[in-house]
Amino acid sequence: MNEPLGTVEAASNPRSKGAVHPLAPLSPAELEAAVAIIKEAKQLQETHRFVSVWLHEPDKLQVLSWEPGQALERRAFAIVYDRSRGTTYEAVVSL
Repeated sequence: MNEPLGTVEAASNPRSKGAVHPLAPLSPAELEAAVAIIKEAKQLQETHRFVSVWLHEPDKLQVLSWEPGQALERRAFAIVYDRSRGTTYEAVVSL
C-alpha cells in the first residue's frame, strides 16, 4: 500500500535557474538534494530505501510558456520503501 509522505519544501533555492528544459531529467545534484531533503524533513531511518526518484513534471502550461534561461520550479517525485514495516511511501519535494 502506498502512503504519501507529503510534499516537502526545500528551505533554500526553491527555483532552479537556467535549467536546460522543464522536462529535462533531474541532474545528479538534484537527485542527491531530493534524497537529502526527504531524509531530513521526514527523519527517515536506516530501514528506509529510495526505490525511485525522478522529475515531477510541471504543468503543461508552464512547459509551453517556458523560455531558455528562465527560472522554473523543479520538483522530484520519490518512492520510499520502509523495510521494517513493509510499507511504500510517495513524496514530492520542491528543489
